[in-house]
Amino acid sequence: MDCGYDVTPTVKTIAEAIVRHHLSHEYNNRHIMTLSQFKQAYAHHFVNEIDLTDADLSLILRYLHSQHGIAFADHVKGYGTNYMIIKFPEREGQRATITRHDEAVINIRTTCYALSVQVDELQKKSEELAKEALLEKKKGHTAKALYCLKRKKNLHEILERRLKSMETMDTILMKIESSQDDIQVIQAFNMGASALKSLLGKDGLSIESVDDAMEKIQTVLDDQKEIEDALQIGTDDFLNIDDDEIENELSQLIKESDSESTVAKKDSNTMTTTAVADSELSRLNHLLASVKETPTTHNRNPSLTANESREKELAS
Repeated sequence: MDCGYDVTPTVKTIAEAIVRHHLSHEYNNRHIMTLSQFKQAYAHHFVNEIDLTDADLSLILRYLHSQHGIAFADHVKGYGTNYMIIKFPEREGQRATITRHDEAVINIRTTCYALSVQVDELQKKSEELAKEALLEKKKGHTAKALYCLKRKKNLHEILERRLKSMETMDTILMKIESSQDDIQVIQAFNMGASALKSLLGKDGLSIESVDDAMEKIQTVLDDQKEIEDALQIGTDDFLNIDDDEIENELSQLIKESDSESTVAKKDSNTMTTTAVADSELSRLNHLLASVKETPTTHNRNPSLTANESREKELAS
């Protein structure tokens, strides 16, 4: 490594985890922070439940500066004191640089934070004075109660001024941060315009080539339209058939079909009746024929009867 000192795997792991966390969350779009904010974010239980000391953080910051392009600076003027500030690069692989603009942002942020703390303290003190005035009044100490109310009124005036100042500082900070976003948007616009311009100049992509292509497309469409019109002429007679005439013809066909079905049904019934009658007549003829073939006493041979009479006489 080019950092000039030995780095344990633990330091490397923690540093890489800090960079990944910051780039993924972007710390509410804040790439600049004070050392106290850095400690609050990464000193306690950030990786493997490890508590980092000031010496550990100093080593990690130097490693981040050497290997990941993080910048830091001491003695940056803030509200009431000087601060150490840390700036992350906007993208991995870049190196951050602290500018006067960054120092101004830190000054405004620390001022806003200090005003916020003052507002909280003034509000708390005002509420305490109101409770104290009420308590003194209950004890009969009217003078003390009035004194507490006067102090509360003075604190309230200071509180209102602090709130107005904090509102102004917040507005300025918001405009500064939004202007940074605007700058990035403008840069993106410029990059997009440059890329589009380069594309328009490549591979014959120009206004003339686009007009020529559109003219060719229109010509092809016109030819296709003429073909469709020519095909349409041959089918006009077919397409102009009267729908009412077609429907009447269909109704006539349906009626004829129903009539034929009725006639066919009657013929079928007649044929069935005839077949049944023929079958019954055939059965009767067969029965009559069988009756004629059966021998009876009335149809016996006369010669046999005479012989039987003679035999009876001789026997007697």
